[in-house]
Amino acid sequence: MVGGALDHIFATIGSYVTVGIPDGILAKDATCCGRWTRFYAIVGTTPLRMDRAAHCGADPIGFERESKLLCAFLIWSYGDIDPRSNSGPAPKPTSAYAMVCGIRRIHKR
Repeated sequence: MVGGALDHIFATIGSYVTVGIPDGILAKDATCCGRWTRFYAIVGTTPLRMDRAAHCGADPIGFERESKLLCAFLIWSYGDIDPRSNSGPAPKPTSAYAMVCGIRRIHKR
């Protein structure tokens, strides 16, 4: 672990992750994160997906696993989202896809 004169910088790095990200995006990502956390409670695994080899494709089996989890989250989200109005029979598919995009943004950060 690095120490000394840079300790104060290392202690605050986490607070800079969201600097420059519009508040609206952060609010959307918070909604996605809540839905993601509920989904993973059902699935029975951790919401933080830390397998870098799987995410970059270096581990093909892990990549397939993570891809299937995101696909399952997409389908689950569609069933979890309410239509915007009573006149709409179903939510928009793009709304469920936006949940996946939000989770990918969070994981990227």
